[in-house]
Amino acid sequence: MPIFVRSQQLQNTLPLKHVGSKISVSASSTAEIDTRLNMKPAAYAKNRINLLENRKIPLKLRLRGFIAFVLSSALYGSETWNVLKADVARLDSFQYRSLRQLLRFRAIEHISYTSIILICRSTGVDIMPISIMISKKRLSYFGHVCRMNSYRLPKIMLHSQLLGDLSYKSALLEDMRTFGIMDRKSKDNCYINTLKWEMLLDITTDRARGGGKW
Repeated sequence: MPIFVRSQQLQNTLPLKHVGSKISVSASSTAEIDTRLNMKPAAYAKNRINLLENRKIPLKLRLRGFIAFVLSSALYGSETWNVLKADVARLDSFQYRSLRQLLRFRAIEHISYTSIILICRSTGVDIMPISIMISKKRLSYFGHVCRMNSYRLPKIMLHSQLLGDLSYKSALLEDMRTFGIMDRKSKDNCYINTLKWEMLLDITTDRARGGGKW
């Protein structure tokens, strides 16, 4: 899939690791997500006995440890991911299993993912489904890129068009429509006052949570 920057075609390379993330020529994030999924069990196991499943430590603190040590590793660089629904489902599945284990639910006990999230949030810890976490990080990064000068490469790439089925821009626009930032029927780019971007993101994130969009 050829990529052009300032009318110059970039040379294709084999999948490589750059700043801790795996980059492939297909523009898919599946390989990177595979790597992150392989790292999550190790991150959980490393902190399982002394923190995550230690009943002497309050649940609120253990959940914060889960975010700091497990989710931070799993979602590193996710603001630039071009994820598929299957990828998000795999990430959500691991989070569900990990939180079940952390909350000490037995294998024979049936409890939904939504109920797990609500139990965690009742402690005051801001845990959300992976899809909302990625959307929030992606929109935050979009606000950062919008404030860049026009000659910066991330901004050039944001307004470029990739040849192929996968499009980061399409995923970003869908996030905006989901969070109510942009009208679902609109096909134009969204021009928003970037000075108010953080406030707008907080409002729309709360709206999504309140609407029960798990």
